[in-house]
Amino acid sequence: DDIESENGDPSAMQQLRLRKILKMPSVLMPLFVVVLSGMSTQWYQPTLEPYLSKNYNISGFKASLFLIIDGAMYVIVSPFVGLAMDKTVHTRFLLIIGCAIISCSFFLIGPFYLPYGPSLIQIGIGLAVHGIGMAANFIGTLSILNDEMEKINGGSVEKATGMSTCLWITAESIGGFAGSLVGGSSYDIWGWDISCLIIASLHGIGAVLALGYSAVIYGGGLMKIRVSKTSEERKPLIQNHQCKGVPSYNSI
Repeated sequence: DDIESENGDPSAMQQLRLRKILKMPSVLMPLFVVVLSGMSTQWYQPTLEPYLSKNYNISGFKASLFLIIDGAMYVIVSPFVGLAMDKTVHTRFLLIIGCAIISCSFFLIGPFYLPYGPSLIQIGIGLAVHGIGMAANFIGTLSILNDEMEKINGGSVEKATGMSTCLWITAESIGGFAGSLVGGSSYDIWGWDISCLIIASLHGIGAVLALGYSAVIYGGGLMKIRVSKTSEERKPLIQNHQCKGVPSYNSI
């Protein structure tokens, strides 16, 4: 308010608010997960078709059909993720599970193979698992951003939805660009297995960070509950002392 009144420029206030918002851990954490998820969705888009055509002797058309597996699984799983959020599952828990699932999916797609060796079935299963992780991360991050933006905008749903959607789409686009660039480059330099290992490791780090952030938030909530309980327990004692004629601290 002070900046707007002194400079007479509302845009300065908006820039300051956006700068402050992007420094908030409760906003940075879901945006980081969105970037990682966007990277994973585009990571194998430039390389999966040539890899399958070269190593499994299938046509380009059949190989390209594998690219729709994760999207199809995302469509199937998304309603169930929404129902789980309406019931008991917390959104921060979804980010942990989503990052862990995507990390495991890329291990299945690339570096680790079942005892009988690499196969198209295992790659298809890995892509389907990836779609499940996408549903958990995309829906969970958008929900968290909406909640945080509502707090910042004083409960205004319209402003919160617009701001959270803008940030979410921007982060997903950045992740998609980085995923295509780094995924294709790592495939050309190190090969398929190392390329999948890189994105799997990044999502493993994301799962650890989401777990640590959730632990900090949960610990802070418990501390507030303990402080409030302690203050409530002290009130009857103070009242009893005042009734017996013992002067309170404020009266002194």
